[in-house]
Amino acid sequence: MLAKAKMNLVLSHPFFAKDALRFPYIEDKKVGTMSINGKVIRYNPDFVNSLTVRRCAGLLAHEILHYLLLHHVRGIDKNSDDWNKACDYVVNSILRKEDFELPEGYLYEPQFEGMDTDQVYKIIHKEPQQNNEQSQQNSRPENGNSGDSNDNDSDNSDNSDDEDQNQNDNEQNNSGDDDKNGDDEQNNSDNSNGDSEEEEEQDNSAPQNWGKVEMVDEDEASEAEAEAKEAAAEAMTIGKQAGDLPGFVEQMVKDLLEPKKNWRELLQKFMAEIAHNDYSWSKPSRRYLPMGLYLPSLESLEIGKVVFAIDTSISIDTEKLDQFVAEVKEAMKIFNFPVTVIHCDYKVQKVEELEDDMDIVPVGRGGTRFSPVFEYVNENLQETKALIYFTDGECWETLEEPEYETLWVISGTRKFNEQFGEVVYF
Repeated sequence: MLAKAKMNLVLSHPFFAKDALRFPYIEDKKVGTMSINGKVIRYNPDFVNSLTVRRCAGLLAHEILHYLLLHHVRGIDKNSDDWNKACDYVVNSILRKEDFELPEGYLYEPQFEGMDTDQVYKIIHKEPQQNNEQSQQNSRPENGNSGDSNDNDSDNSDNSDDEDQNQNDNEQNNSGDDDKNGDDEQNNSDNSNGDSEEEEEQDNSAPQNWGKVEMVDEDEASEAEAEAKEAAAEAMTIGKQAGDLPGFVEQMVKDLLEPKKNWRELLQKFMAEIAHNDYSWSKPSRRYLPMGLYLPSLESLEIGKVVFAIDTSISIDTEKLDQFVAEVKEAMKIFNFPVTVIHCDYKVQKVEELEDDMDIVPVGRGGTRFSPVFEYVNENLQETKALIYFTDGECWETLEEPEYETLWVISGTRKFNEQFGEVVYF
C-alpha cells in the first residue's frame, strides 16, 4: 500500500513525492496510525492497509507538509495538542485545495482558510480548555470525528471509551525512549474510520487521530530546521519544474525561508528614502526626551506631503484601531513634519492635518473600500509623495496605481494580494 501511494505521488504530485520517497518508513504497531518526527515516518501496517491508495497518498502528503512547513521544529515550546490541531487545520486546508483524498475524521474549518499555523494556534490556544462545548463548536472535523488519541488535560468527557483511552495514553507516555519519537495514539484502525457513534460524542478539542507531527529535541532544533528548509527549497524547485507547485504552499514555504521584515524598520526606511531627510539638533527627538536623552531628530527637507490612511471599517476591531493610531503617532515622533490622516471605511469619513501630539479619534465602522482614499488624494492632495495605508487587507477592489509611493501595513491573518506598492505585516 505504501509503495502504491508513493507511486501515486510521483505520477500526480511531484512536489510531495521527493520527500515521501526519501524518508525511512518504520513499521511499528505501537503507533496507532502514522507519525513523522523529521527523521522517520512510523506507521501501523494495519491502519495503512485499511486505506485506499488515494487516501494513503493523501496521508503521506499530509506528513510531508508537516515536515516542509517545519511543524516538528516550530512547535517545540507550544502545547502539543493545540499545535497538532493547528498544524492539521492548515495542512488539510491545503490538501483539500489540491484535491487530495484524506482519511476520515480530518480536521477542517473554513474560518482557518488562508491562515498560517501560528495564526491558527493563537486562536485555538485562546479557547478555555475546560469549555468542551465551545471546543466542539470551533473544532468539529468535517466528518464529525475528532478521533481523540492523545492525552488531553482538558478532556472532561464521561464516555468510558475516552477514559480507557486516556489511561492507555498515560501508560504510553511513561513507556520509555521507544515512544519518545512517536505519536501517543492508541486508537486501532477500526476507530480511524470514524464509524463509531460514540466517537462523535467525544471531545473534539483533541487532535485528529492520524497524521501526527512530533517535536524534535530542543538541542536538535537548529539542525532539523536547516535540513527541512533545504528539503523545502528542493521540493519547490521540483514542483515548479513539473508544473505542480501549489501557489498557497509556495507562499508559505517562502515565508519560512525568507525571514519576515520588521514593519516599523521598513516604514522608517521607506519614509526616510521618500523624504530625503537630514538630522537636526534644533529639534530634539521627542522619542528619546522622556529617557533624558537629547538626540537629533529627522527633519524633512524635501518631503512634500505624507498621507496616512486608516481603515475604519467594521472588520477592524477596537484593538486594531488603537494599534493603527499608535503607529501613526509613533511615525510622527520620528519624522518632524505634519501629516494628513484620512479615515475611511466605504467612504472617506474624515480628513485631518496633524502635528505634534494631537489626538486621533477614528471615524467609520461601515463596509470596506480602498478607492475613496486614492480618489481623495488624487483630487485634493496633489503634492503627496507617499501614502501609508493601515488596514486588515479585506477588500477586493481593482485599483489604479497612483503616481506616489504606497506602503500597505497589514494587520490581520489573511494574505494580502497587493496590486501595487510595498506590503508589510504586523
